[in-house]
Amino acid sequence: MSKEFRDSLASHGITHHYSTPYHPESQGIIERFHQTLRSPLSILAEENGASWEENLPYALRYSPFELLFAHSTQAPLEVLYEAWADPERAAWVDNLPSLQQNLQAAWAIAQAHEAATQQRATLQADTDARTSSFEVGNQVLILHLGAS
Repeated sequence: MSKEFRDSLASHGITHHYSTPYHPESQGIIERFHQTLRSPLSILAEENGASWEENLPYALRYSPFELLFAHSTQAPLEVLYEAWADPERAAWVDNLPSLQQNLQAAWAIAQAHEAATQQRATLQADTDARTSSFEVGNQVLILHLGAS
């Protein structure tokens, strides 16, 4: 790595991490981003026939949330500012604590459901699993992958 590159990383507070080349499993976050980016690019390419280079600015302009719900998200401070600027919205903001409690309760229910689903899947996998025992003299089939 060149000194200029190291200096650039240091000046921007970036920590350089190494990973195995051609091993996408080690780069989960970027692979998920590629998957998220690939969907709108392929849809745009089908609609207008343009290349991905031409469609890239349009694919990056909107978040997946905006594409799904046809509006942008609002940060909590934006909601509070709008309530302060428009008193008619203040009643809605007064309900935010109860909304937060309801969301936390729903999250707890979802977690419990996920845990129960995982436990059922584990029990099913354990039920379907078979143990094999071999004794000297038994015939077995051996598969050599990649052997020539």
